[in-house]
Amino acid sequence: MQTYHREWGLGVYRPNESVDVAVHYGVRIVGEKATYNLTESGSWVQSSAGEIASTVKTGNEQQVKIEIDGIPCDGEWRFFIRQTLMGKITTYTDRFGNPGGRTSGYQESAAFRKMTLSIEAGDSYDRGLQYESLVNPANNVDMSVTLPVSDIPAIPNDRLLYALYYLDAGGNPTRIWHTKGRNDYDTLVGHIVQGALRYKQLPSRRITGEIFTGRHIDMNTVVRDDKFLNAAYYLNSIELNALDDSYNSELTEMPHLLATEKPPEGDDCIAVAALPFTVGKAIRCLNRLLLQSADKKTVYAFDTATRQVREIYRSTTSFEMYEADEGFVAVDRKEVRYLDCRGTIRKIYTPPEEYRNVATYMDGYIHILKSYRHYIGPRGGNAGGRNTRTTEDEDPNYRTYRYLSRPECKYVSPDTSTGYRGRGYAYEGTPMLGAILDLRRTENTIVVNTSHGAYLHDKRFHRPCKMLQFAAGEQIVTVSDNYIGINADDMLWFYRRDSITERTLLRRLGRWADHADHTMSEVVHSYDDGIFIRNFRDDTTTDVRNAAGWGENIMGLFFIYGDLYIVRERAIYKYIP
Repeated sequence: MQTYHREWGLGVYRPNESVDVAVHYGVRIVGEKATYNLTESGSWVQSSAGEIASTVKTGNEQQVKIEIDGIPCDGEWRFFIRQTLMGKITTYTDRFGNPGGRTSGYQESAAFRKMTLSIEAGDSYDRGLQYESLVNPANNVDMSVTLPVSDIPAIPNDRLLYALYYLDAGGNPTRIWHTKGRNDYDTLVGHIVQGALRYKQLPSRRITGEIFTGRHIDMNTVVRDDKFLNAAYYLNSIELNALDDSYNSELTEMPHLLATEKPPEGDDCIAVAALPFTVGKAIRCLNRLLLQSADKKTVYAFDTATRQVREIYRSTTSFEMYEADEGFVAVDRKEVRYLDCRGTIRKIYTPPEEYRNVATYMDGYIHILKSYRHYIGPRGGNAGGRNTRTTEDEDPNYRTYRYLSRPECKYVSPDTSTGYRGRGYAYEGTPMLGAILDLRRTENTIVVNTSHGAYLHDKRFHRPCKMLQFAAGEQIVTVSDNYIGINADDMLWFYRRDSITERTLLRRLGRWADHADHTMSEVVHSYDDGIFIRNFRDDTTTDVRNAAGWGENIMGLFFIYGDLYIVRERAIYKYIP
């Protein structure tokens, strides 16, 4: 910044003198809901009068440097100057009153040059650019991955810079990555975690020796062997022998980096596990598949990385298995047990009476269904539909409703100012009509399908146990934070979730689906014994043969990190496109 001051009288300029000139200026960010002004100390204040005042002597440039304490909000960046500079000009006339061209006065001015905004985070940059993430809680081996992403308060525009790795303002990934030649679309963090899991869980080979090459090699080099070992290796150590133009190195294998699997002729799937039992139900848990035997007494875990099947839980009595946070819930009429993905019992809830319904575990609480009966009276005919009842209603004068409940959560009485003194369901859970068909889970949602329709609870929006009711006859068959697949009118309809409560139809996929799953770019569904994959990127549909599995019922379809796994009664298959 440089200031100027000049004075003159009757056209004669006075010699330049060093004068103090006060300049008032500022920087503000105008956001959608608030305006922030930058102070001279680098902090932000919500004041319309916020400005910076600098007193600069004329004759020399003065550098002004302000260390900004981050960016407070998204908005429009504005630089402004408040007019405080002084000036006065007097014009003199001749003896006839006409302007004579002679003036006197004084004038101040200021110039701003080379304005820049740079990031100089110093030590906080190195400390902030890493995040320790536990990626394999199911193993007894401690493992963490350092990710090159973080929220760094000392860096301006940090949200904008690092949104490439995470989410935009709408909560959606701003960049989706995939392996070359594959459809495993995911965030960069998801790929890093999955890669770390795969390399940690699988045994790998190490090779030591000399490498002769004219290419540049460093610790980031990946060596690929397509001819002999069909494997890829990273350099674990390297020593340069400059005279012989060779490298003494140790190579460590990166398991499954190269796709070497080929299905048999006439098929497009390979068998990854032959099961010594008959599958009665299959659910997903992290990167594993949990398989319940047909007698409902044993649970097995299939690890997609190691392709090993092992028994993790056995009971002397039969039980129903349902999805839960990083594990599953077992209901055997007397108890509701929450178990992690290793089969370890973490929590037990004992209902006051026999319990035969669905249950799950979310955010530290066991969720069950409670019921109440509503008296509708002895009405003949249709009576406006009020005599509609489920098959479980024994008395035609009553209608049974069910609602989601957290029995271990301490009850908080509703606001008495509302004047409502009705049943507990009005303030604990949304009433659901119809016989309970199944329960589905994702990280953020609980879905309950009934013979009347579907009900969805999204913890990011709904109060505990409150649910969104779908239209009568609709059944949710697959759901995520981005998409939802609904069976209705004997068809499978696929929607994009624009918000928690709103959706946009993308297309009709086919007949009523028995099983379905989807990724960011594909959706798979089955009816009867046919399996179909719809690709959104090129708008094509592929029929999956799975010839080796013909004759066995399909028990589940699961996308796990881009790979499609087909669970049948006595085997698990992987689709190889």
